Amino acid sequence: MGVVGYTDDWGVWSFDRNRARDLLRAELGKIAADHPGRTVEVVSGLTDMGVPKIAYEVAAELGMICVGFASWKAQENPQVHVDKVILEGAGWGDESEAFLDYIDRLVKVGGGPQSEAEFKAFAGPKIEFELERAKRL
Repeated sequence: MGVVGYTDDWGVWSFDRNRARDLLRAELGKIAADHPGRTVEVVSGLTDMGVPKIAYEVAAELGMICVGFASWKAQENPQVHVDKVILEGAGWGDESEAFLDYIDRLVKVGGGPQSEAEFKAFAGPKIEFELERAKRL
């Protein structure tokens, strides 16, 4: 199961992290309940920030496998600890096609242009949650 959304934690943009956590806890909890005894992988960006970081925290609480999927460019940023790492492509977004091929469903929690493009391109089951993002002054 793929998770995309806001990743900016450099202090420029803010979003409601508690709301994101609640949404992901509910959605990942449903997936876990619908697949008892099955190993569920949560696949998101590898950088240790934003919605991917929250998704991995919730997934770990639920005993799910955490898979970090990113381009090689992600190595320039702090990385979250995951069970499995997949690096694909040189620059931001180069991993999108391989990421979408890897997952069987997609959850989007807010997000920018890359999240939106991946959400639109994914042909499988998907759900989108809107989160407002505000610029910090």
